[in-house]
Amino acid sequence: MSLDADGTVDQGTQGEQIVDAGDNSQTTQQDQGGQQVGSPQNDQAGGVGGQQPSQQKSAQASNQGQQPAPAPAPVATQPPEDWRASITDPALKNIADRITSPVDAIKVIQDLRTQNSQRIKIPDEKATEEDVAKFRKAIGVPDQATGYEINLPDGMQMTEADQAVLSAVVPLAFESGVPAEAFNKFVGKYMELNKQAEQNVIAQLQQYGQDSERLLRKEWGSDFDRHVNLANRVGEVVGGPEFKAFLNETPIPGGGMLGDHPAMVRFLATVGRRTDEGDLLLTATPEERNNVQAEIDRLNNEVPPGSPNYTNPAHQSKLQDLYQRLHGNTPIVGSQQRQL
Repeated sequence: MSLDADGTVDQGTQGEQIVDAGDNSQTTQQDQGGQQVGSPQNDQAGGVGGQQPSQQKSAQASNQGQQPAPAPAPVATQPPEDWRASITDPALKNIADRITSPVDAIKVIQDLRTQNSQRIKIPDEKATEEDVAKFRKAIGVPDQATGYEINLPDGMQMTEADQAVLSAVVPLAFESGVPAEAFNKFVGKYMELNKQAEQNVIAQLQQYGQDSERLLRKEWGSDFDRHVNLANRVGEVVGGPEFKAFLNETPIPGGGMLGDHPAMVRFLATVGRRTDEGDLLLTATPEERNNVQAEIDRLNNEVPPGSPNYTNPAHQSKLQDLYQRLHGNTPIVGSQQRQL
């Protein structure tokens, strides 16, 4: 229905009428008989939805001017309460500050319990024999003192002195609970250092002997070899094996042995020189006696006693000289160098 220019209603104009039943969505069209929904007949019947036409128009106008309801304002949320707030102990508070949440704290506790269950507890005064045995086995202590196996570095062997030291140390290591691996490393290092110390001593002795020889060569010049031979011979003839061992095994300040000291060498050489000059009479050494006796036997085999040539003056002179050297009737100077 529409209005003409003079304000009258045009009943013959086909059109559409919007019927508002509350949702502004229902549209009616003229039916086939030409009657419209919302016509006076329907209006007389109470209109759409039982409303009077005036009520329908009022509702339609009200709905057309209504704006969408505004969105509700967001509700302010309170920040979560700090789970560390109840901790008053400063030390615990310091630890808690390193953890981000209670869940992480539980994880830390679980990790600590796992680690603690895997640790080996050191026995205290309350530990049982079983606890001690378990601890010793865990760290590698053998069941018996004989269980220690010593593996020395390549090329290294124990001397009798080393064996004696080891025999005294092993029971102490077992009693103290020293692990086998640690003891083996200790012995190996000890042997290494001991070997190095021996080499250092030998080098020091050699150096001292070289220094002594250098000094005496400078002092005696070309007579050096002769004086050394005399000193060595006196040490063997007068002193004997015990005296030689005393000279060779007695250390002196400076790193040498007594037999290498220049003063001792001078003394022995002086004794030998005076013997050579007839002031002292020394018998031959066992080695010299053997050599002299072998020479006498050789001459007697070549010229047997009682043979025509045995009384030859030259032959007798040789024998007389050998017998004198053998029995000590004349001073003897060693024909070979002998070292103390």
